Amino acid sequence: MNTTETSRKIFLKMLGNINPEAVVSDLIKYNKNSHTLAIPTENLHYNLERGVRVIGFGKAVLGIANHFAKTIPNHITEGAISLPAGMSNSEDAQKAIEQCKEVKIQVFEGAKNNLPDSQSFAACKKILDCVKDLDEDDLVIVIITGGGSALLPHPIPGLSLQEKVGLIEALSKAGADIVELNTVRRQLSLVKGGGLAKFLYPAKVLTLIVSDVIGDPLDLIASGPTVPVTVSCARAVLQKYNLEDKLSETVLESLDNISNPSDYFENINNIILANNSLALKKAEAHALEEKCRCILVSSKISGEAKDVGKVWSEITRRLIEGNLPDHLDLFVKLQSDLDLNDVRDIQNSYNAGSPLVIIGGGETTVRVRGSGKGGRNQEMVLSFAMQSSDILKSRVDCEFLSCGTDGIDGPTDAAGALVSRSTWVRAESLALEAAPFLAENDSYNFWKECGGLVLTGHTGTNLMDVNILYLCKS
Repeated sequence: MNTTETSRKIFLKMLGNINPEAVVSDLIKYNKNSHTLAIPTENLHYNLERGVRVIGFGKAVLGIANHFAKTIPNHITEGAISLPAGMSNSEDAQKAIEQCKEVKIQVFEGAKNNLPDSQSFAACKKILDCVKDLDEDDLVIVIITGGGSALLPHPIPGLSLQEKVGLIEALSKAGADIVELNTVRRQLSLVKGGGLAKFLYPAKVLTLIVSDVIGDPLDLIASGPTVPVTVSCARAVLQKYNLEDKLSETVLESLDNISNPSDYFENINNIILANNSLALKKAEAHALEEKCRCILVSSKISGEAKDVGKVWSEITRRLIEGNLPDHLDLFVKLQSDLDLNDVRDIQNSYNAGSPLVIIGGGETTVRVRGSGKGGRNQEMVLSFAMQSSDILKSRVDCEFLSCGTDGIDGPTDAAGALVSRSTWVRAESLALEAAPFLAENDSYNFWKECGGLVLTGHTGTNLMDVNILYLCKS
């Protein structure tokens, strides 16, 4: 088996099976005779005779909107979707955009590098314009996916978009995780934290959600625009990172004043379409196709990327040494629910000489200390490689991949990185020293030099990150 391609092959095949258009077509059924949409698993039915408005924001919105453009074109009366900058670069995306435009769904691109900008602000205004003057007989389909926070910006009065972006950037560089970032975002916005529900009321609303947050908390995915938020922790997050002085006292006071009457949410149904667990299960299926023994570790991996890379390395080392069952605590660090019998099974599979794939997922963070270029996945793989240098050069076939399912890792054009024996040997032949690159948060340029980048372009979905460890005795 050509092991240098195994984890990459598994990842790329998985991407083909988590296409949001395919996911939504499996869940939602259209009856052309009765002009209704149904979600049988939720016992929900919607009559389309009066028409439907379609709005959405996020990295996976285009495929879902295109599904409705093709299946219920005569029922769509108006719409607007906000996509990441660069989404229209592919031929498939261009076709989907044209399909949407034909049914009056306007398409906007913005939020370069996943940061709110004037383009995404304009898209938000248009989305709100699409849902004005609604009554209780109207129907709105809202599509919410990862990246939605940056693609639906509308700062509260007294705060400029530039000030809000600066604050979120400062939080991210300070090491704030996705939960903390969204906690602050939603309280600085007119549309997040349940704010959009106010504009949709009193219409019937079907919200379709692709989760990019660990545990699928509805109030944190894209900062919960159609979910009630009654408690604000934004001040506590700002205090934790010493960033209160970035905001005026007037804006700070507004963080403590939440007013989302329950009436706004009575006609809203929020449905999870896909999440990280779905991505991991699809990856597992393809690992089995590659004749590998496979085990799923966790869909809740979080923490600093380089620390998680060290944990993966330690799991690898203990497995090779034959004493992995003595180190169940390593899996606890990955937020895994595996028990001792599961870990023994992993060890036995490796001992038997079977190709072994261990898969995990979630989303880590990077505390930026240097001035380099990279992303959390590339940094995790670099940390793993540093700790596993001797293993990568041994007789054991070992490779480790970590990639974002959206195809974009940090402010780079890579989905993530893959290290294998050949990659690491090439790095050493080029006299690349990993430690300085890691210290400078410059993982992108390290992997670019030695050929370890995984490049997919925008994938049209966002189900967080996937980690794949492949091991086989030679």
